[in-house]
Parts: sequence; structure tokens; C-alpha cells
Amino acid sequence: MAQKQMTKVCVIAAAIGLMAVPQLTSAQTPAPAANATRIYFPTDSSTLNAADEDAVRAVAERMRADPGLMATVIGKTDTVGPADYNEKLSQRRAQAVADALVTANKVPEDRVKVQWTGENQPNVPTGPDKAEPANRAADIILAQGATGQPVARMPESGPQVRQFCVVVHISLANLTYLPPGSSVSDCASMAQALEQQPPHLVPGATYELGCQVGDQFMFTAPRAWSNRQVAAEDWLKQKPDVGETNAMKCADAWHGSH
Repeated sequence: MAQKQMTKVCVIAAAIGLMAVPQLTSAQTPAPAANATRIYFPTDSSTLNAADEDAVRAVAERMRADPGLMATVIGKTDTVGPADYNEKLSQRRAQAVADALVTANKVPEDRVKVQWTGENQPNVPTGPDKAEPANRAADIILAQGATGQPVARMPESGPQVRQFCVVVHISLANLTYLPPGSSVSDCASMAQALEQQPPHLVPGATYELGCQVGDQFMFTAPRAWSNRQVAAEDWLKQKPDVGETNAMKCADAWHGSH
């Protein structure tokens, strides 16, 4: 029994390791400008994930609240690969963010400007052929109208809280991020679906409810989430360094769906 439980824990940990947000390699990565929001991308990608879409949505909401705000999106890359390819990749990254502002969030197109720098003007200077997560990015820079007067940075709301579900069956684990407000039944449905996938595994898939706060992950059995306070205490036992406030945010994410 102990060996089975250990295997389960290792499988879940492996799944989380695969899905975790990549850590910046530089010891001191410069923060984006005071009037900028920075979006990071995986290697050779210009696709926004759910967290990126939330960040862009927050920018769009601010622009709607202040019609004088203009946005400049600047795409960048690291130095891995040919320079001409990186030039086009940085353009795709900038355009993807601009499209999210204009198409998905209805910001007028004439208020969004797109620029790209390829592997030039990096956030973190490196040598050639250097993989650097901090340089795989696009910055959204806000300024007031034609004057280009920088605006104050949006207030930080603390680490983002994201719900996820880990479904485990024998040696197979599947970690999936869920939309805010997802319920325990959503996780249970995912477990049932996994059992029905080829090669039609025997019944017995289990699932864990998870939460990510910043770069910290927690997962536990569904029963622990039946009480908000118990869930928060369980989180703090696993990750005491995140603090009580973030623990309660994590607990609220799931408890609010019961």
C-alpha cells in the first residue's frame, strides 16, 4: 500500500514538473518598465496561455476605462536559432498579443501599435545561441495619447491563483488547468474520461484538486476542500512560505465552486 501511494505521488509530481511555469535562468532579470506588462513565451512559440490572456484582458480593461491610453506591443526572442527566423518569431509574438487586445478584447485597432526587435534589445543580454526565458517575451507598453506620457503601472494583486486537476491511473498522470470557478465534478468527469480512452484502462482512476499560486503548486484529495479553512491549512502545511493570504485565495478558488 505504501509503495502504491509513493508511486502516485511521484506520478503527480512528474506531471506538475512538466506543466510548471519555466523559471528564468538569470539571477537578476530586469523587471518590465513601470508602464509595461510583460508576456513570456515558451521556446519557438507565439501562443498565449490562459494566464497570458488574463494579463492582456487586464490591460484591455484599463484601456477601456481610459480612452486616452495607447498601447505599443514589442516582441522579442532569445539568441537561439538564425537571426532572420528570430526576427519573424518576435513579430509573431507581438502580433499575437496585439490580436488578443484588438480581436478578443475589442480594443480599437488604432490604439495598438506593433513593434518587434528579434534577438536585439534583449531583456537580459546574453551571448549567441543562448536560451534565455526572460528574452522570449512581448511587452505591452501603455502611454497617454500622442504625448507618449508613460502611465503608472497597474497595481499588483499578488500571485495569480489557478485551479488545476490531476488525474492519476496506474503510471499515467494528466494535469489540466481549469477555468476559474471549476467544480469538483469537473475533475471527476476528467477521471471518467481518462478511463474510457484507449487502451481502455480498467476502472480506478483517481483525481486530485490542485491550485497554483505564483510558482508554487499544491494538490490534495477532494474531501479536503469541503471546508475552506481545512483546505487553507492543508495548503500551508505543504507550502508554508506562500503565506496565509495566498493560502486562503487558493482555498476560495475551489471552495467557491462547492
